[in-house]
Amino acid sequence: MTVRYLLLLGASPDEPIRWAKCDDDHVVETGRFDSAHALQALHDRTAASDRIIAILPGEQVALRMMPAPPKNTTKFNTAARYLLEDELAETAEHLHIAVFLKNDQGVALAVKRDIVDRWAAVFHDCGVNIDAMTADYLSLPQIDEKACILIDGERTIAAFGARGFAADSALGELCLSQLIDDLSPAAIDRFVFSTGAHGAARAAVSQAVEIGPEEVFGLYLLGLMASPSIDILKGKGRLRRQWRQNFGAWRRPAMLAASLFVVSFATFIAGGVRDLQAAKLINEEARALHEQYFPEATGADLRTHARAIIASNSGIGFLDLSEIFTDALADTPAVSVDRLRYDEARARLIISVRSSDDQMIEALRTALTDRGALAEDAGGYRRSGDQWSGDMIVRLP
Repeated sequence: MTVRYLLLLGASPDEPIRWAKCDDDHVVETGRFDSAHALQALHDRTAASDRIIAILPGEQVALRMMPAPPKNTTKFNTAARYLLEDELAETAEHLHIAVFLKNDQGVALAVKRDIVDRWAAVFHDCGVNIDAMTADYLSLPQIDEKACILIDGERTIAAFGARGFAADSALGELCLSQLIDDLSPAAIDRFVFSTGAHGAARAAVSQAVEIGPEEVFGLYLLGLMASPSIDILKGKGRLRRQWRQNFGAWRRPAMLAASLFVVSFATFIAGGVRDLQAAKLINEEARALHEQYFPEATGADLRTHARAIIASNSGIGFLDLSEIFTDALADTPAVSVDRLRYDEARARLIISVRSSDDQMIEALRTALTDRGALAEDAGGYRRSGDQWSGDMIVRLP
């Protein structure tokens, strides 16, 4: 079962607000607050719901159609911004703008930024985190080439295709008359009137059904379920429902998983400590054994002494050569090494080097000379494309 809460907002948070709880496709409960600041009373109930949708008065939401919108999202947003700035005579900095594709047409919506920010503050203070915000005329059932009109008290709300409008009774009646003139009888899907509809509009329409407050919410629910709602909050993150409410049912499993992770991590740490203790014991035994056979190495670094033994036994100085070359190469990072070979019989390194500048190869040779090694080329260096390459022989005097 899907539980939704619909919030019919007033023109400002200080005006009355109506709400409804819906299970699946049925309205099961409705209510009213004198102002939105009383929404805190719904905090605990809405926290367990699947979806909370706030419905703004359509007079506060401007909609413009873009018949051939750019396919690129950035260009689409830019085009909508220029369109709305031009038509609304308002700078984009003062507007919250959202764009959508509907039936291959571009839809651009604009709401004054301070309206969205004001509602954000109220919802935050009341602990109600909504999932979507839309307009009343965007929530009515919208069927291609059909019209749905709701006269709710002193307001007229109409939806036809992807378009719509909302206005007070006087202006709404003018817009309604124009809409009726423009649409053929076959294009009229339904005209729905709530209690309190003004008589002139009722008399102008032959298809009239009187409905109560719960049925008004049922009409909005029908429209929201029929097609995905156009969410004004697109790109506006701070009104969204918090993860604690969305995933409240998973809180206990998450705590158990976190506890398991803590236990596993502690076990890992304990294992690491045991490994370190074992490594320390092995090192101590290795040092004792080494000093037993090499008393002259007592207190010396085992690695340095081992390298000295290898170099002296080979009579070649490979380790010394490689250390000198590595040190010199660090000072000339522009030189790359393709291949390195050690000539044991002659105690020398034969290194294939490469660089984009032959001067850098010469700089490497100078760096080796400064470190007490003899370096010379073996056959010269060749240029291939933008690279110089050749072999260098490095040996000790």
